[in-house]
Amino acid sequence: MAEKEITAELIKKVIERGTRVIGSWPLAACEFIDQCLKAGGIPQFIPTYAGEEWNVPVPGREVLVRCWVFGVPKAPKPKGGFITNVPEEIIRRMEMTKGDYRWILEEYCP
Repeated sequence: MAEKEITAELIKKVIERGTRVIGSWPLAACEFIDQCLKAGGIPQFIPTYAGEEWNVPVPGREVLVRCWVFGVPKAPKPKGGFITNVPEEIIRRMEMTKGDYRWILEEYCP
């Protein structure tokens, strides 16, 4: 295994072990997007790392979420984490698109 692959695998394992589960799809995604936008941030959905699926010990597929806030937050910034039970077709769509929070809001959040 090349050094780059070993480094990527190590980083992936650290993220998986040190990151909390924040909830289940789609409710957790909608709440996270709402909180992040209120803080003046940009929600990011990360379905894979270094081309590999996450391996968090929860049922179903999961996606890592982060909230990028530049400058002073307008409201409390939500902590990132894993959203679980994400359908496979949603994961695939996230891998193919950018700005996922926009279509998630439109299609899944009341």
